Amino acid sequence: MTLNEKLSQSRGCFRFIGWALLLAGIGFLCAAVSQTRLPISGKITKGVVTKIDERISIGSVSQQKGESDAWYFERRSRSKGVSYDLTVHYTPEGAAPADFKSVATFGLAHKVGDQVDVIYLPSNPLGAEIYTARQVWLPLCVGFTVSFLCIGGGFYLLRAIRRAAIQAR
Repeated sequence: MTLNEKLSQSRGCFRFIGWALLLAGIGFLCAAVSQTRLPISGKITKGVVTKIDERISIGSVSQQKGESDAWYFERRSRSKGVSYDLTVHYTPEGAAPADFKSVATFGLAHKVGDQVDVIYLPSNPLGAEIYTARQVWLPLCVGFTVSFLCIGGGFYLLRAIRRAAIQAR
């Protein structure tokens, strides 16, 4: 069975999925665009890591049928994730010194006392971020990639449905 035959049989479902992908992609694109202001027009200065808090989150696994409580708690404790909250102290240009928290989820690359590059908007010095590719550029790249994949997939489905309808005539 070809894609055109499948589309003609269940057009409504694929149309819904196409529109859902398209709208999700537009939402992701809006979120990604709103985050571009910091790396494009932010100012870079130096800051110092003053505190590191380790945050452990236990995974949300469900107990399987017939699984003992002891094995379930053992399996649940192994699926924990670790992230770090870094408190950074810096002085924005022409403003009072400020502290901000940044989350490191890809491993801990800094220790207390390390000097780091900080990027901030002069209009919002408390919205600063540690200026690394992982903290600033990677989330933007992921956001734009996901949004374009969703938009492309949505357009592809909607276009394929339209073509299948034209060929069915």
